[in-house]
Amino acid sequence: MDWNIAKHIIDRLAPTAALIDARRGNAIETGLAEAVASAAGAMRAAGLAPGQRLAIGCDQTLWTVLAYLGAQYAGLTAVPVERDKLSVALGDLGAEGVWVPDSAWLEGLPTPRVASLVGPDSLVGAPIQAEPRGPDDLAALMATSGTTGRAVRFIMVTHRNLLTNTRDIAASQHLQPGDRAMLILPMSYCFGVSVLLSHLWAGGDCVLDSRFTYPDTVLAAMDEYRCTSFAGVPSVYRILDTRSALARMELPHLRRFLQAGGPLDAPTIERIRAAKPGVAFYVMYGATEATARITTLDPALYENKKGSVGRAIGQLDLRINEPDKHGVGEVMVRGDSITPGYWCCERQETVLMEDGWLRTGDLGLLDEDGCLWIKGRSKDIVKVKGLRVSLQEVDAIVNNVPGVLSAAACGVPHTLAGEALAVFAVVREHTEEMRGEIRKALPLQWVVDRICFVPELPLTPSGKVVRGRLAELGGT
Repeated sequence: MDWNIAKHIIDRLAPTAALIDARRGNAIETGLAEAVASAAGAMRAAGLAPGQRLAIGCDQTLWTVLAYLGAQYAGLTAVPVERDKLSVALGDLGAEGVWVPDSAWLEGLPTPRVASLVGPDSLVGAPIQAEPRGPDDLAALMATSGTTGRAVRFIMVTHRNLLTNTRDIAASQHLQPGDRAMLILPMSYCFGVSVLLSHLWAGGDCVLDSRFTYPDTVLAAMDEYRCTSFAGVPSVYRILDTRSALARMELPHLRRFLQAGGPLDAPTIERIRAAKPGVAFYVMYGATEATARITTLDPALYENKKGSVGRAIGQLDLRINEPDKHGVGEVMVRGDSITPGYWCCERQETVLMEDGWLRTGDLGLLDEDGCLWIKGRSKDIVKVKGLRVSLQEVDAIVNNVPGVLSAAACGVPHTLAGEALAVFAVVREHTEEMRGEIRKALPLQWVVDRICFVPELPLTPSGKVVRGRLAELGGT
């Protein structure tokens, strides 16, 4: 069997499959398969050989998608990264080639050993046949610095990983031919890649838009292009809830909201569901080390399993390692979606423990129906006077205080309590009354060292809070 994920995607494309750039107004509305084969041919003509790595400067355009799929179709390892990580991909990682949207992106970067491809025209060549790939051949290297601010590492993702996870995601979300995703998530993020691949796999297609700074503009594009799926991380849904016209727009074609990338508080989910009662809301859980998706809560189970992230998708196995008396322990997962490990500076590090189990670093429990309940991150627990406090729980409480637009907390040293909480919030009004409302919302036994108002929270390109940088913030 040929495991080349791009070939499988191309073979499953609907004749009408399109890629649409809503911001720029351009599209590939026919011939997507030929465009991918052409991009692969251009890479081969540039001297890139199967197994070599192509760094891809991600700019949320059609060309980023063609570079990604074309690289895999040609048997290359795609390395999709944000602009500020290109130097790492070309320097420390040693990618043999690079594709960037324009020549300005190359300024100050190391010169790749084989080829530099610049702009859309560099992705046009004589079409080639897909390069056969084995299940353990690398399809992608996904950059991750996590949310703790640590140095960039690259996770190795195989063709087996992508094919398995893509198939299982499409099934778990009940994707159908004709489904069309609005993709605002970057292609450098496993969630963004998974939305693209799963919709193409199912016989659907995608609209790309990088304008979520103006959420109503994206909602209007969803209406114009008849999008059926919308995917976002918690910060995206909080913006939809507090700063958009979601409730006033009809969006008659929308069928599903897809949410992952961290916990989203129940009140926000309830308001999103109330704004669009006919749209299914999928709560999901995953990790880049697991390719993307691990569990999905089917919307039919939402009312009875509110707060759960659902059951394992496909044939993944879940277990709880060393559970306490309440059944809470570290979430472990194994299966064909689990990646081989990290590749950093030509050094490979495993992410697995014995028998192929991935240690997620998340704390959770499994109920009698096999549904997973996440209780926090093992590293996102602080001990206040000996009491274990989940920073995710602090975030959820503060984010639901009226007038708070977004918030996150971290632990700081405290002379008497050992550790205390520092809360950082983006609020409508910088007043002492607002500060008092935040403090009143938190349990009295949680020692709060400070509550700071900040203009914005430090976020990864995919919208996750970088908790490791919170303590560096000033604020008022």
